[in-house]
Amino acid sequence: MISRYSTRRTVINREEQYSDTFRNRNVPFIEQHTTSKYKNINASDIESIGYRTHVYTTSDRPYLLAYKYYGDPTLWWIIFRVNNISNQNQLFAGKLLIIPTNLSGILAYLGD
Repeated sequence: MISRYSTRRTVINREEQYSDTFRNRNVPFIEQHTTSKYKNINASDIESIGYRTHVYTTSDRPYLLAYKYYGDPTLWWIIFRVNNISNQNQLFAGKLLIIPTNLSGILAYLGD
């Protein structure tokens, strides 16, 4: 299973603004993954990587699409990033999604 966090470093968060969270969890700090730098994906990049389209239906779920096309439900975030979707509320029946077909190509392009 490919994790989008596998290449990211972790940092220790001891910032004062989270003191209530630390106290509630009875921990002195929280270990977090760093945030990746997102690339803007343009049409020519998608063309060179290869893609197919999928018309979203009411029975679709992001993790099910990832499983259908990549064999791994945890890769739903690739579909979101390529289609500039930030949350599931942006999906609706009839929405045309771009599904990259070259998994290693899109992962290399995204830098994850």
